[in-house]
Amino acid sequence: MKNRENFSYLPSNKKPSVESPENYSSKYCCLWEQAALYYFRGADEYKRLDYFGYPKNCWSRNAMKKVAGQIANEMRGDNSVMPIHVQSLVHVFQSLCMLHFEISSFEMVDFENKIIKIWASHMIDHEGLVVYFRIETR
Repeated sequence: MKNRENFSYLPSNKKPSVESPENYSSKYCCLWEQAALYYFRGADEYKRLDYFGYPKNCWSRNAMKKVAGQIANEMRGDNSVMPIHVQSLVHVFQSLCMLHFEISSFEMVDFENKIIKIWASHMIDHEGLVVYFRIETR
């Protein structure tokens, strides 16, 4: 990705603070950075810059934007108290794939609230990440 070091693609009020890397894992910061790029620059620009050419054209851009916005604006997904809200498991897969993570395994941690804990690994360096999603049924 271009301009990653200075986050020039982000609005000035959305650039990470100096403390943010200390509060989150390095892989969550990587997830956040990719999500912020997608959310603030849009799907076409993200795809143009993306190493893998994601997102695929058949994926739901609305769902991807919602997920990216929750990560970029609210820092959701790092714990079960603030999971990322999605409409389906397909959106979980597509979102993580677009942000360069592959699902290793998952566990339903809260049946009543439909919260899923996902173990994923980065597509390039294979480092692990845990992300929480809430499946919202209509």
